[in-house]
Amino acid sequence: MQVPLTHRDIARSVHFVTGHGADGALPAHDWLALVRSGGTIAAYMASRTLRLLAERLMAAGMAGTTPAVAIENASRADERRLFGSLAELPETLAAAGFDGPTLVLIGAVVGLHIETVETVLKAA
Repeated sequence: MQVPLTHRDIARSVHFVTGHGADGALPAHDWLALVRSGGTIAAYMASRTLRLLAERLMAAGMAGTTPAVAIENASRADERRLFGSLAELPETLAAAGFDGPTLVLIGAVVGLHIETVETVLKAA
């Protein structure tokens, strides 16, 4: 199952941001503008800074219940995904021990994937 980046009724934009700078720290972003956009945020290489990234987004007004997914080794045979809310995902990710390149998608469209999975499970 795939995770969409946009959906005409939910998110009409995608914002690509880096999860860490050359020094390993989370770079400054316009957090308020990202939250106000209502689009999907795709944070590259964000596993080590996800807790701070989530804190910044929530401080700018994003709900902690916003769906999110961390994808390690995207599009490779050893790809792993962790779904959760923006508030929960940093702790879940730390416990899972992801150590490969990790893309984090944040936004309402991630919930479409979760709803699809739940529908498939109910039908089984």
